[in-house]
Amino acid sequence: WGSSRCPRLDHISMDVCDIAIKNTTSYACISGNSNCVDDIKGGYRCKCSHGYEGNPYIKDGCKDINECLDNATYPCMGICKNTIGSFDCSCYPGSYMKNGFCLPNQKSTFPARHVIGASVGFVILVIAITFACYVQQRRKLQHIKNNYFQQHGGLILFEEMKSQQGHAFKIFSEEELQQATKKFNEQEILGQGGNGIVYKGLLKSNSEVAVKKCMTIDEQKKKEFGKEMLILSQTNHKNIVKLLGCCLEVEVPCLCTSSSRTVHSSISSMKTMVITSL
Repeated sequence: WGSSRCPRLDHISMDVCDIAIKNTTSYACISGNSNCVDDIKGGYRCKCSHGYEGNPYIKDGCKDINECLDNATYPCMGICKNTIGSFDCSCYPGSYMKNGFCLPNQKSTFPARHVIGASVGFVILVIAITFACYVQQRRKLQHIKNNYFQQHGGLILFEEMKSQQGHAFKIFSEEELQQATKKFNEQEILGQGGNGIVYKGLLKSNSEVAVKKCMTIDEQKKKEFGKEMLILSQTNHKNIVKLLGCCLEVEVPCLCTSSSRTVHSSISSMKTMVITSL
């Protein structure tokens, strides 16, 4: 009777549980957390409730089982916590319980993947839209430059240059002159007047030049501007700077000359060129 396990008794009295429980003086299942079980041979037996073990026939004989210490009988592959008459088995964050085992919580990872996927997709979409707008803007700008180039006689100038191969005259792009003058920086200004502003410039070839940014152009002479610049570039005179080329892809053309002469004479001779051509 002092054993921690329930003693084996075939049966106690011939009364069934319903009757035996009513007789408080002779009822044998006196331990808390014990149950009365009808015996098939007649009478009844006592046993500890689920989650308890010990002797149900003595006071406080049924003791709580620590299921966490018997993993073979009460499997828990997660976090085991003993409770009165039972135990709790929980899983670490990011997993869920199935048949006593903790498995990766796929249900919680899927939404995260969707969020990450949607975020990446949104970023790609923004980049694609930005790039498309950039390309469209570049095309629009190039279209405007092409129109200016044609309006200022660029095509005619090309034909003339083909017929005069070997002549040192260049058609500059707007980017080339911006780079040469540090984006037409005010600190590079050599002088200015009613016809435009002259900037000091440095080409990629390390050649120092003077760049004339004209203010206006005669609408009637637009088509012939490029051709006239080519003719002026062939002029050799001690009082006139050498015209190296021009830029026609801007609203008002720019001139590029040699800077071998003094600043004053460069400005004066460029003014003469502009007045003559415009």
